[in-house]
Amino acid sequence: MGIETRGIPGVNNGEDFFSAETILGDPAILTILNKYTGGSGKDAIPEKDAILEEIVSQLNNHPESQESFIIDLFDDLAREGEGEEEWVQTNRRDGACEILTSQAMEPIIKGNSTVVSYAYLEAISLQDRKNDPFSGSIDTLLEVGKAIAPYFPVDSGLKKKIIKAWNGVINEFLWQDEKSYMQLKLEEIEYIMSPTWILDDQVKQLVLERGNISNVQIAKELGVSPSTIGSLLKRLVATGEIESREHRRSKQDKQIAELIKKGFSSPQIAKQLDIPLSEVKSSRQRSIKAGEIESKKRSTPQVLFERDKQVAELIRRGLKNREIAEELDILPFEVSDSIRRLTKAGEIESRKGGRPPDVIKREGESNSSQD
Repeated sequence: MGIETRGIPGVNNGEDFFSAETILGDPAILTILNKYTGGSGKDAIPEKDAILEEIVSQLNNHPESQESFIIDLFDDLAREGEGEEEWVQTNRRDGACEILTSQAMEPIIKGNSTVVSYAYLEAISLQDRKNDPFSGSIDTLLEVGKAIAPYFPVDSGLKKKIIKAWNGVINEFLWQDEKSYMQLKLEEIEYIMSPTWILDDQVKQLVLERGNISNVQIAKELGVSPSTIGSLLKRLVATGEIESREHRRSKQDKQIAELIKKGFSSPQIAKQLDIPLSEVKSSRQRSIKAGEIESKKRSTPQVLFERDKQVAELIRRGLKNREIAEELDILPFEVSDSIRRLTKAGEIESRKGGRPPDVIKREGESNSSQD
C-alpha cells in the first residue's frame, strides 16, 4: 500500500512552515522519490507524482517557505556523506534532485529564479576532490543544472559566474580522464543558458504544437526574421531534434486524409486538429493529386428524385422529351434537367448524335440476352 501523501509529517497538521527536511528526512518518501521509471519502479510512479504534486501544493500554500525549501534542497545536493552517513546522504541528494528536476516544480523554480541561481552557485562552490563525479554530487549538480538553466535570470554576469565556478571545479578537482566527460555536460548547461537555446526551444514548441506551421508564421510569432528561423530549423532537423517540414506535412496530410474518408468536413478537421482552414484545403488538394482521396466532385453521388425515376422509365419505353413532358404534365426543360441528372448518375447514356437514349442497365441486359 502506497504512502498517503496527505499524511506527510509537518504538512497538514497546522504548522505554518513547510521545510525540505519534512521530505528529505523521511526514508519512506525518499524510497518512492528515488525509484526510476521502468522495471520494478514503474508501478510506483503514480505515487511519486502524487508526492511531487503535494510538495508543490504545500509550497504554494506556504509561499514564505519556498526560498528556504529551495536552499535546503541545494544544500543536500552539494554534500557527500562519510562512513555510515554516506548512504543516507546519497538518498537525500537523489531525492532533492528528483524534486528540483520534476515538471511539477517548474513554476516554483521559475518564480524563485534568483534564489535558485545563487543557491546553485553556492552548491558548486562547496564541491571538492572527494566528490565522485560519476555518481556523487558533482554529476547530480550538472543534471540539475540542465533542468533549471532555462529559468536563470537574464543577468549575464550571474551566468558567467556559474560557468566560471564549474570550470574551477573541473580543472582543480577532477582527474584528467574525468574532465572531458564533465566538460561536455557543462557545455550543455552553457548552451541552455544562452539566448540561442531559448529561441531553439520556442521554435521546437511551436513545431510540436502546430505541426505544419510555416517559417513565416514562426518568425512572425517570435519577432525574428524568416531567414533566422530557416537556418535554425535546418540545424534542429540536422541534429534530429525535430522532423523536416516535408515529413511533418506528410504526416499531417495522412491524418487529414483519414478524417476526410470518415466524412469530416474541412472546417471540422481544422477545428479538431487546431490548424488553419487553408492548411486543410491545401492538404486536401495534395491528397487528391496523389490519389489518396477522391475530389469532392467525383466522390459526391448524384441525388435522383422520384420524377427522375419516372423519366428514366419513359425513356426505356422510347418516348421523346416532348412526349415525356406531356405524359408527366411537366415542362420540357424539367425533362432536360432530369435527363442531365440521370446521365451524371450513370443511369442513362447521352442523347448526343440523335441516338435515342437508353437506360444503361437495360442495355446491359439486352446484350446479355443476345449472347
